[in-house]
Amino acid sequence: MSVNELEDLIDGKQAEALSQGEAEGVVKVIRGPQEFHKLKPGDILVCTNTNPAWTPLFSVAAAVVTDTGGVLSHSAIVAREYGIPAVKACGNATKVLADGERVICCMRKKNLLSCFSEKHTKSKSA
Repeated sequence: MSVNELEDLIDGKQAEALSQGEAEGVVKVIRGPQEFHKLKPGDILVCTNTNPAWTPLFSVAAAVVTDTGGVLSHSAIVAREYGIPAVKACGNATKVLADGERVICCMRKKNLLSCFSEKHTKSKSA
C-alpha cells in the first residue's frame, strides 16, 4: 500500500499538521486514562482527542495523531509547547492505525506529508 493509499484510509479531509517535525515510533492507541500506562517513551500517541489530564503523555510521546481537534485544541497547543509533531482531524486514525504498528510521521508546513508503517510500501509523497 502506498502512502497516498494510507492517507486515503485516514479520513483526513481536514487533517492538518499542528506542530511540525518528523517522528518514528510504535503506535499506541489510547482511548482513555485507564490506558495511559500503555504509552512508552518514543511511542506515537493516537487518540480521539486530548484534554489537560493527558498532558503528561506529551513528555513521553514522539508524536501525536488525533481524530478530532483544531488549531487551538489541547493537543495542538501542548504538542507545540513540547516540540513534538502533531496532526489533528484525521477522522479515523484510531481505527486505521493499530497498537504495535511502527510508523513514520512527517509533518511540515501545516500538511501531513507522510504517515506510513513498515507493513506499507515506503514511498514518498510530495
